[in-house]
Amino acid sequence: MSSIVQLEDLDSTEASRGVLFVTSSLSTRRGEVPPPRVETAHDESRARLKLIVLGGLADTAEVLSLIDGDFHAVCSGEGGPLRSLPQVCRVP
Repeated sequence: MSSIVQLEDLDSTEASRGVLFVTSSLSTRRGEVPPPRVETAHDESRARLKLIVLGGLADTAEVLSLIDGDFHAVCSGEGGPLRSLPQVCRVP
């Protein structure tokens, strides 16, 4: 299954935070074959981020749920799971 999510009004810092959030969420999963994959493209001039999610139905639904949930809080630096990361791990 594949899904494309387009998010508007994200500068490069916000887009990097969001991509880190999604990809790190996927990297913590173990033992799943094949693991879900997320491809990204950020158009800085349009402040637009596209996330292409490739995987099974349940995996895709889980990634979409992440994006729908904490994604904007993480991108803005206002909260979410990445808030507790040390400054050195955060995207500048």
